[in-house]
Amino acid sequence: FNLPDTLRNYTHDAYYGAPGGREGALKSLRKEVAALLSGPTSIYRVTLTGPNGNLVFDEEQPGKFRAMNTWQNNLFTRDFSNKTTLRVSGEADPETRLRTRCQLTAYYTTPPGYPAITELTIRYRWYSLVVVLVWCAIYYFVYKYLLRPMQVVTAHLEDSKRGATRLIPRATSFLETSYNNIASQALLQQLQDRLGNLVGQDDPGKRATTIADAMTFCSEAFGFESFAITELSGEDGPLTIVEQYSPGGAPVPQTAETLGTAQHLAEKLKNGYGEQVFAARGTTQFDFLASLPDSWALMTGRLDRQMPELRYRMECGERVCETFRRGFLTFRAYQQNILRQRSEANIVLSRNLGHDLTNIIATTKLDLMGVRQMMNLPRAELDGPRAELLQQAVEGLLQSTRFLQEIVNLYRSFSYVKRPQFERHDLNILVGEFLASFEPSVSARIEIVRDFQPGIPTLIVEPRLLKLALFNVLTNSLDALKRNPVSQGATPKITVRTRHELGTEEFRIEVQDNGPGICSPDGRPLGRAEIDSIFQYGYSTKTEASEGLGLNWVKTIVHDFHQGSVHAANIPGGGAMITMTVKSMETAEARIG
Repeated sequence: FNLPDTLRNYTHDAYYGAPGGREGALKSLRKEVAALLSGPTSIYRVTLTGPNGNLVFDEEQPGKFRAMNTWQNNLFTRDFSNKTTLRVSGEADPETRLRTRCQLTAYYTTPPGYPAITELTIRYRWYSLVVVLVWCAIYYFVYKYLLRPMQVVTAHLEDSKRGATRLIPRATSFLETSYNNIASQALLQQLQDRLGNLVGQDDPGKRATTIADAMTFCSEAFGFESFAITELSGEDGPLTIVEQYSPGGAPVPQTAETLGTAQHLAEKLKNGYGEQVFAARGTTQFDFLASLPDSWALMTGRLDRQMPELRYRMECGERVCETFRRGFLTFRAYQQNILRQRSEANIVLSRNLGHDLTNIIATTKLDLMGVRQMMNLPRAELDGPRAELLQQAVEGLLQSTRFLQEIVNLYRSFSYVKRPQFERHDLNILVGEFLASFEPSVSARIEIVRDFQPGIPTLIVEPRLLKLALFNVLTNSLDALKRNPVSQGATPKITVRTRHELGTEEFRIEVQDNGPGICSPDGRPLGRAEIDSIFQYGYSTKTEASEGLGLNWVKTIVHDFHQGSVHAANIPGGGAMITMTVKSMETAEARIG
């Protein structure tokens, strides 16, 4: 696109030629420019700038730019424009030796019908199409496997914060699949927590409701169209249905198919499948049979065919059945443990009751023998010292009778575990009355010290159970003092304190002795971490059989019935202290006339 030399000549003559010919040269230049603009070239505009930078003329052919700029010679937009400049210099100034310069600029676009440009346009359009397709493919994969899964997972995570954990119906990416795996574990944990409520439920109706609610939860969470659990009996012979459960407690028909399925799976179990077997029937139905202590559990279900991910939900169905199996096993273990604890508690209660009553009866016999001997004396001799002895014997009989009644009340306290009756009491009076009844059974060489905080407000407690807890703690202290006498010259002593914390509204009963402290069976003082284990069921620091009911009962009474806590500690210098902290059960006061 070099400009013709005639334009250079006319431009030079128009500025640097003879003074008389400059005007004609400028007219000729304009004429050439007009011919150039109206000609077939792609130049559509020409400007002339003088030596001083002033614009001399600006000629343009308005429609030529659009006519030349077509889709055949442009890649995407019809706006290609460029320019070529012709610079014309004059003679150098003799003084400054500088040359002046004028400038002729021609603006051009792409010429139509030019093969090289047409071929270049077509080639780069293909290049552009390939680039666009590549970017579209990249965006599609990024959106499908990253952006959309992130959006879906984020939405499900937000729902889970509100307590509505859900599986993604169609997990098409690794991120969604990973979320489903985590969500299914969370749902199974929630199912396990629901089945954990079976522990402690003795009412069959409540137990059936808990199982039915758990089945409803897993049916909604994993998309079960139907789900049923059948408990069967019959170890060696034919199986018979004992109980059936379904979501919402709907009735389950006792069909021959159910028994046939259970019998078939039981044969598999007996042939080496272990304790459980899962069988899928087609793509939507499954059967699961598990061996429980003294029974079988058959779980049958059908997946909702309208929901996707049948294979994954079938795997979830197997895990659901396994979770139910563990829940049933935990409940059976709890039942067996409760029976064992009750049996052991009954044995201990019988032994303790016999031991305590034997001591009281022995003391009562001595007092009665003394009274009988006094009564055999002539009336005239029943004066002075003998009358005082008779009075003491009668007082001893009264004390033994009161203590006998207190012991009976203590063992009757176990009946209040089922139906506690909370009453408002003065803590100092409650503890003081108990100690007054307890002291006659204590050896005379052991001193019981009362350290009661005055002005303690009344509180609402279960007095019988609280006395039982205090009795167990005192029995442990007495036993420690009997088995390990204190150092020579020291008096065995048990201090009972009552305290009240205004800030927390907590009431404390502290029992401290000056014995050897809390030690292992071999006499080694227990450390801080080991001391906490003395409140566990069945734990004992004695080498021989324990005569007490154990501190586990104390923890149960304080924690479960009075929202409190129990702590034990060894005292530097010798001795141990057990602190029972309780709260006033303001909402549980019994309405007693």
